[in-house]
Amino acid sequence: MLGTLSEHYGFNYTLLTPTDGGAWGGRTPDGKWNGMVGMIFRGEADMALSDFSITPSRDLAVDFTYPYYVDYVNFIVKAPSEKPRYIAIIRPFTLEVWIAILVSVIVTAVILSLLTKMSFVPQSENWTVSQTIWYFFGALTQQGGAEHIPQKGTVRMVVSAFWAFAIIIMAGFSGTLTSFINVPGFNKAVDNIPDLVQKIQVGEYKAGTVEGSSILKILSDATQGYLFNIGQAMKADPKNSVVRSIQQGVNETIYRNYALVFTKAPMEAEVAALGISRFRFSTDQFFSAYYAIAIPTGSPMKELLDVFVFKCMEAGLVEFWKKQILDKNTIKSFFSNKEATLPADTKVPASVSVTDMQGAFIILGAGYILGIFCFFLEVIIDSILNKKHVAKTKETNNFQW
Repeated sequence: MLGTLSEHYGFNYTLLTPTDGGAWGGRTPDGKWNGMVGMIFRGEADMALSDFSITPSRDLAVDFTYPYYVDYVNFIVKAPSEKPRYIAIIRPFTLEVWIAILVSVIVTAVILSLLTKMSFVPQSENWTVSQTIWYFFGALTQQGGAEHIPQKGTVRMVVSAFWAFAIIIMAGFSGTLTSFINVPGFNKAVDNIPDLVQKIQVGEYKAGTVEGSSILKILSDATQGYLFNIGQAMKADPKNSVVRSIQQGVNETIYRNYALVFTKAPMEAEVAALGISRFRFSTDQFFSAYYAIAIPTGSPMKELLDVFVFKCMEAGLVEFWKKQILDKNTIKSFFSNKEATLPADTKVPASVSVTDMQGAFIILGAGYILGIFCFFLEVIIDSILNKKHVAKTKETNNFQW
């Protein structure tokens, strides 16, 4: 913008940066102005350009041109992590469906067992509840049929209905399981202000902003609402909340549960260089911020600068320049870290790994453990019954003698 401005009006310029650590600028405890606002106020600079937002306090010290960009203050956190693949085996159905299937197997087993006993079928064709449950378990895994089915029509009707039920259930399970193995999904993201405040209050997240920014003052001075909640938590632990720069704040979100509260455009430029897919912007915003060029109060440049700003907006140059920056940073990120910049919905075809199928192996292992447990339980029970049998036999022999 400054290059285009100088070319349009034909002037040269020298770039200066604040040396007092005030960044954008604000009032110090002794009432003086620091940062860029202070440099304009003291006549050390003729104009200031940056992600410089208009605030009522700054407007007391300097003049602003017409806003050239409207941004929104929201927050950024790291992208949610991928859900564990070992739970893919149970995710195809909700808890209610799993309970319904279990109840269906048990109820059908009891009904069928009673039918075989009450339908005058031969004793050899009677099914116990345990036999029926194992048969239906085999049906659900599409491996049933080992048991001899009683010839009674009523019984076969129930069995046929359950097989139809099992085929439908397994068809839905198999297709959905494949999807969850390939795309396990992600944990719930912290992507709105109420969720963030709730996480802060329970101690799971820290939130903060850049020192010297107008956002820091707004959060610190807030007296109610979400801004107040975040501001109080920030003042309670400023060391882990307030950062020196946007770059530091973005990096903090990667390595810990930290939310950087700032205007969106500067954060977009920063995360584009690191890979946008690694981050999540909030879906709502705290308030709007209006970027403008700061100039000395009463400066004759204001009218010319306002005309320039209007022309830039009409030509779409501001959005064009923003897109150029984002594209440049995205390309840089692509060559430095290709994996990080792949779109979230991109999947590279790959063979199913042990990690993908760990849920199946966990179930198999659980079956081994339960089988061994049942084996030792049977040994103990048989030992107790044998002792009772031996004792009873001795009693009988003694009586006979």
